[in-house]
Amino acid sequence: MLQLYVLPLLVLSVCAADNRLVYRDNDKPAFCHKLDCPKYSLLTTGEGFEVRQYEAAKYSSTLVSAMDYKKASYKGFMKLFDYIQGDNEQGVEVAMAAPVAVKVEPGQGPACESNYTVNFFVPFADQDSPPVPKDSTVFITPMPAFTAYVSSFPGYIFSGATWTKHAVELADALTASNITNFEKSYYYTAGYDSPATLFGRHNEIWMIQV
Repeated sequence: MLQLYVLPLLVLSVCAADNRLVYRDNDKPAFCHKLDCPKYSLLTTGEGFEVRQYEAAKYSSTLVSAMDYKKASYKGFMKLFDYIQGDNEQGVEVAMAAPVAVKVEPGQGPACESNYTVNFFVPFADQDSPPVPKDSTVFITPMPAFTAYVSSFPGYIFSGATWTKHAVELADALTASNITNFEKSYYYTAGYDSPATLFGRHNEIWMIQV
């Protein structure tokens, strides 16, 4: 059982695989808004979720332990924003990419802090050699290729509870579809839009296949 402390909410079912190539070259998904974003192939679709194979890539990252998702993600975002604005050993700016992906490791209980690792995708021009962070709490994460179960949903998210709700829905959907080979101790949130974007927003939950 995914440790999210929220009741099950939704049941979905799996459809047939189509092995459709979605994004590996220059055909960026519309929700990336022409920004660089991780390349993936769509392996299978379900009723309300997809199974994606992501290529290996680097991310700039920082870990924040806190009780509140919103405060933790903002603190982590600002550290990484400073990094791409030139707070690095080379003193260079790094282009913004998408998404802002947050690895959420829920605490052991509702009164415990959770761990939030905030990640910026490193743009393709810097993938081979990202600038070295000056801030000791910012680091580069070389993420190997992985398969993820992904649910997508619109809207402006005002609290961590909304992310949790959608994570529980995805976990329940996978379990109801007899899919059990996903990581249950953490999940990722992925946001693709600027805070100034009020409409047409795209959000995702990633659960990693194991």
